Amino acid sequence: MTITGIEVFSKYVRWREWLFVRVSTDEGLHGWGEGSTSDRGRAVAGAIQHFTPRLLGRDSSAIELIWRDLCTGWRGGPIVSSAISAIDGALWDLHGKRHGVPVWRLLGGPLRRRARVYAGGVSRWMDSTADHVDGALRAQAQGYRGVKVTPFGAPGRRTETQAIRFAAEMLQGIRDAAGPDFEIYVECAERLTPRHAIQAAQALAPFDPVWMEEPIPAENVKATCALAPRMAVPIACGEKLFSRQDFRELLEGQGAAFVQPDLTHAGGITEVRKIAAAAETYAVQLAPHNSGGPVSAAMALQAAAVAPNFWVLETAFPEADLRCQVAGEALEVQDGYMYLSDEPGLGFGDLNLSALEDEPGGPEPAYAWRTFIE
Repeated sequence: MTITGIEVFSKYVRWREWLFVRVSTDEGLHGWGEGSTSDRGRAVAGAIQHFTPRLLGRDSSAIELIWRDLCTGWRGGPIVSSAISAIDGALWDLHGKRHGVPVWRLLGGPLRRRARVYAGGVSRWMDSTADHVDGALRAQAQGYRGVKVTPFGAPGRRTETQAIRFAAEMLQGIRDAAGPDFEIYVECAERLTPRHAIQAAQALAPFDPVWMEEPIPAENVKATCALAPRMAVPIACGEKLFSRQDFRELLEGQGAAFVQPDLTHAGGITEVRKIAAAAETYAVQLAPHNSGGPVSAAMALQAAAVAPNFWVLETAFPEADLRCQVAGEALEVQDGYMYLSDEPGLGFGDLNLSALEDEPGGPEPAYAWRTFIE
């Protein structure tokens, strides 16, 4: 089955761009992948277009060989890795469709027929304890077993000390309202220094959060490894690491209890299954980062189905209905779980891109580098 065409489709969806790639073949089948980023979409599309001449005419089933060919030379980084991830996802989707089986079966699974999820993005643009509590309760009422919140507030609104106090008040409010068994995942968004991360962990620990995600900037893995044993709450990180080599120092240094490779950025299914295997040797659990669109969720679900060390999968709560409109009921969350589809490929058949036509456009987001009041 020879590759005859590669197309990129992108649409601004509420707070970020959803970027899909469709790989077509001479047998009339096509596969879908995703390489969505929050603020680098046009660069990823350009990288995919750059790779296209090297892919046309090739055997679409040579997934590992194609992955390695695309990773040679100037490899790594968010742009190239996201482009490769999108292509890789589409090739796996094609591979499953060609053989009439779901991707998770081709990967040797399943170890589980459903993947536990938490609601991400619930506290997006919220900046009061009441808003966060209300968002957590709305997610709980829809069957989610846990929620991820960003408790340190909008950049530039508070000092570090005020932000930590606000975070503790918010987690206490959620814990009191949602009960002792509801899981709280804390997104730090790289805003803290090691000193403030230790203080924040001590303040939040009484409310039993599952983890603190990316407490300090992700570039310095050695600093994260030094921080981990001083934290009263486990660390989760990895959405900004793009290969098993990037994860090696983190795993060897015991810098995280949970690794979070993103299927749309970390080399796709081909690479993330290897990252998961590497993490398993260090007794580190897999919790894929998944803040993108429906193909991202479908790709992540394949990895979750076959990884022995899988723990939980992120889903973007505000876009749940839209994902289902685009990719169908296979992406529904039921009682806090996403269920494996027996449909061939990634499990959703085709994408209904017309469902995105009414979504308003918008500029790519710009992120403030000043996170707290000085």
